[in-house]
Amino acid sequence: MSETPAANESATPKSRNRIARVKGKQRRIHSRPSYSSYHHSLFKGIAAATPNKTGSKFGIKKKAMTIIDSVFYDIMDRYSRAIYEMMARNHKKIISENDMVAATKFIFTGELLKHALNEGTKSVARYHQLNPGLAEK
Repeated sequence: MSETPAANESATPKSRNRIARVKGKQRRIHSRPSYSSYHHSLFKGIAAATPNKTGSKFGIKKKAMTIIDSVFYDIMDRYSRAIYEMMARNHKKIISENDMVAATKFIFTGELLKHALNEGTKSVARYHQLNPGLAEK
């Protein structure tokens, strides 16, 4: 007597959610959104601003884009953890500009810290300029 595999044991198409076993229980693995289209447009802008002697077009491999996405998620995860810890320690419920600066100082060092603080200051100034009524509330 030949047995046929059950529906969940057969080969599943890629469109279905994957299932993982965690501590004896089945849980669905949710995929995270990809920001590769934003990274790609950013890199195209950088490539357009940089003089290119060979005249070749800009391209990036999928594996490299996956690595860039992972770095982005890692930095955002570090930010969220640092801010959550500061808010829990200080019994706050609202994130302020000073909290973001402190989290940046906690995560980055050296030249990267200087650059991040400079860009953050510019973006906050731009926000205050575009939203004068909302800036101080």
